[in-house]
Amino acid sequence: MVAKSFRRLKRGIEYPNWDALLAILIDHAAEGAPVKDFAAIVDLLIGQYGIPGRLADQHERLRDRRELTGFHRDRNGMLVATLRLDPASEAVFTAAINALSAPITDEHGNLDPRSAGARRADALLDMVAAATEADRSVPGSGTKAKVVVTIPLETLMSGLEEAAADQGWATTGFSQALSPSEARILGCDAQIIPAVLGTKSELLDLGHAKRLITPAQRLALQQRDGRCTFPGCTIPPA
Repeated sequence: MVAKSFRRLKRGIEYPNWDALLAILIDHAAEGAPVKDFAAIVDLLIGQYGIPGRLADQHERLRDRRELTGFHRDRNGMLVATLRLDPASEAVFTAAINALSAPITDEHGNLDPRSAGARRADALLDMVAAATEADRSVPGSGTKAKVVVTIPLETLMSGLEEAAADQGWATTGFSQALSPSEARILGCDAQIIPAVLGTKSELLDLGHAKRLITPAQRLALQQRDGRCTFPGCTIPPA
């Protein structure tokens, strides 16, 4: 996996110190990074050191291959489909699914008996039900998910009409790596909540969209902790 990732980097980066980038990949492997994380690691390196616009071009090619297959029945009688998405589309999808699939306790305090996969399936069905609701005047029906994107302000704002403006990267609350142009596209169709970062990525200021403090506090905690802080718990912040 390190060798495969390194070959992909060499196609997308003009960088004088290849040994340093190879060392980064080896370090991630030595620290136990799962195979699925290597694609995101490569995206981050291409965004940081790559040819301007290369990350956006690669993700655009992936977007052209997005697909949801028709359902087929497996040996157990379940209907199965395959969904393939580019990183930006998957960021929106994952944010919506995680927001709707949190475990639920009943009035007696009993834990949700559903598996994580079952909760995600139910969340998808809830989204479909909301999208097909005939009464579009119902408050909240068809509401778009909020995707929190962390990106340096100068990368988001500077030189929008120049190719060099697409050098760098943005990250979502679920650790997807996006190109600056993908972050701008999400920004055109979503509420922007700025997270101003210092040179050492410390959170200097977190804006808010409403007077009530709860949403801003929640976002600040997500930015600070990245997960549940109960001892021994690793559940994502959503």
